[in-house]
Amino acid sequence: MILTNIFYLTINTQKRLSLVIWDNRFKAIIFMLTNSHKVKKVWS
Repeated sequence: MILTNIFYLTINTQKRLSLVIWDNRFKAIIFMLTNSHKVKKVWS
């Protein structure tokens, strides 16, 4: 019982971590896109 709970918890934390990493990557991409758009506006 304890082992299955630990296993379940580790799976959940890994899922959460991967979601956070993906979310950060997504935000970074959006940030880069918006910044490049602003830079293009400045240069044009």
